[in-house]
Amino acid sequence: MPMPTGKKQQRFEIAEFGLLLLALLVWLWEWRLGGGYLITTLLLWGAVGLSFFNRLAQQKQQRRQTLGMLRGLEQRIQAQFKDALEPLEAKIRQATEHRSHPKQVETEEELQTYLHSFETALTQVVQYLNQAALDERLTNLEQAFLAQHQEPATQRSAPGLAVGADLEAIADPWETIFPTAASPEPPPKQQWQLLRTLAAHKDCVSALAFSHDQRFLASGGWDHQLKLWQVEDGKQISQVTAHDQGILNLKFIPLEDSAQGLAIASSGFSSEIKLWQLDLQRSIPQLELQQTLEGHLGAVYALAVTVNKRLISGSHDQTLRQWQLQDGRLSQETLDLNDQIQAIALAPQENLFISGGTEGVLKFWRTPDHHLLGSLKNDPAETIQAIAIRADGKLFASGGDQGLIHLWQLDLNTLATLPETVPCFTLKAHDKPITKLLFSGQGNFLFSGSADSTIKVWQLGIPEPLTTLYFSEADHSNHQRLLSLALSADGRTLAAGGSDGSIKLWRQI
Repeated sequence: MPMPTGKKQQRFEIAEFGLLLLALLVWLWEWRLGGGYLITTLLLWGAVGLSFFNRLAQQKQQRRQTLGMLRGLEQRIQAQFKDALEPLEAKIRQATEHRSHPKQVETEEELQTYLHSFETALTQVVQYLNQAALDERLTNLEQAFLAQHQEPATQRSAPGLAVGADLEAIADPWETIFPTAASPEPPPKQQWQLLRTLAAHKDCVSALAFSHDQRFLASGGWDHQLKLWQVEDGKQISQVTAHDQGILNLKFIPLEDSAQGLAIASSGFSSEIKLWQLDLQRSIPQLELQQTLEGHLGAVYALAVTVNKRLISGSHDQTLRQWQLQDGRLSQETLDLNDQIQAIALAPQENLFISGGTEGVLKFWRTPDHHLLGSLKNDPAETIQAIAIRADGKLFASGGDQGLIHLWQLDLNTLATLPETVPCFTLKAHDKPITKLLFSGQGNFLFSGSADSTIKVWQLGIPEPLTTLYFSEADHSNHQRLLSLALSADGRTLAAGGSDGSIKLWRQI
């Protein structure tokens, strides 16, 4: 007999409670009549049997969830270290392409040459180990793995997926939605000026966000620090140790009077979400903790905030949760088995949101009740690390660990049933995983950031980037991975954070 899950399991638990209540009432009735308590005994045995059945169902679901998390973690480790191991193996092979033993050296000059070349090769290996900044550190991976031993709470199972089969390609949005000018002349390059570089954190800068009024920039790093900066002059105005592990995401929460203060939600490798507030009227503004939202069992990679002050969170524990920010109450909880969630994007009308993760499937959820409308899969399959929706809700982009950008043409504003479709265009955008995708406010430009240390600006309608910004030197002499990216509301100020702890600010000129 199949085990109950989700709402069905909740009904069994309610039935168990009902049997116990009924047994109590019947016992009182039989006690007053002085009977033999036969009916009470039968009801109690029924309640015990139902309780035993429920416990078996919960244990089975917990085992499935734990195995799913372990498989996802294993795949993530393999993907993250694959690119790093190949050049390291090349360095080691180079270091061993010398004479196998100094005894084979015949003269002092040959010995000096042998020692110098061997030292040079070993130095190159050490330099590579020092300079190669990986997407995840072993420490954080270990902590994330250890966090999985906690007993997961009973979750609601997600509805079945509806992934389309092989389909005919649909119209290319570069040709149909954004027709290029009749002139054959190439478009002018965008000009971006580097404003400043901030020595911001002692470890990777993994989260950035501009305030709605564009005056402030929030940054979070693997050094556990949450910092707030003035965009105009780069001055730091507040700092707090926000989490006991690295920070992964930051979102500004809209307030009725933004002139009085700021509100920020933060999440990280630790499972809790924290809400912070800053009083700008104070002489020395301090970030103060307002609430801690607890419930996730793994790292919280994705956050989205609605205009009516609801927060949607996605975690490596394979759950999506929705919170009421006024009181911190959990209003929705959905289990997405076999998918450790990496990214969430909220549609402009907020009627739905899209999630993606290690399963490599884009899933469409109705915002009020987390009802699954359907799902789409990339080809080739890859972990989805970034999702962006254009302001009109009719085009969205997804990117993953293979450096590809997929463009999808769907009207999300009125979407009630997901049609079968495929990406209408795919760009080979970067050489390494994409870490962030952002549409400009007007929707004319798409910004992509990658671990290859580049930011590319795409004009919709042109298959080549308008410009490429380098977080590190273009010749890769000082390679640092780009891990976070943020764009101001007017689309003219860009912030990027890297593995060396610095933040770079550009402005379009």
